Amino acid sequence: MFKFLIVNGPNLNMLGDRESEHYGRKTLDQIKKITEKRIKDSGLEVELTWVQSNIEGELVSFIQGAKKNFDGIVINPGGYSHTSVSILDALKIFEGVKAEVHLSKLSGRVDDFRKKMVTAGGIDILLEGLKELSYFMGVFSIYSIIKDKDKK
Repeated sequence: MFKFLIVNGPNLNMLGDRESEHYGRKTLDQIKKITEKRIKDSGLEVELTWVQSNIEGELVSFIQGAKKNFDGIVINPGGYSHTSVSILDALKIFEGVKAEVHLSKLSGRVDDFRKKMVTAGGIDILLEGLKELSYFMGVFSIYSIIKDKDKK
């Protein structure tokens, strides 16, 4: 059984109430339930721990704490994706497989600042624009990479 940490950044606790054209209509709790059901239905041997914070330092602490306890991290850093060198540095310290997910398609957004993803420099997989499927696809991708490494 693999253990993955799911890290959610600022304003993701407000999903369902904000810009549904970009983020969809599901709340973070609904996305969590959808993700866990898909994992169970697909037979992946994964245990997920979900965390969320609007505070950059707490996100860094979650990532640092994952070093010895988790095999992979799925992170949606929210707006910190575009600005946080601290989160980038924490991600680089974590030796497991990391996926960054975004519900919206950042490359298609009109805001130029959204096109630069600072934190993506510290991850192995980048997924965007999959709305509520983003987290499942992040988990599935990490799981597949780890399973492939185990076969070698």
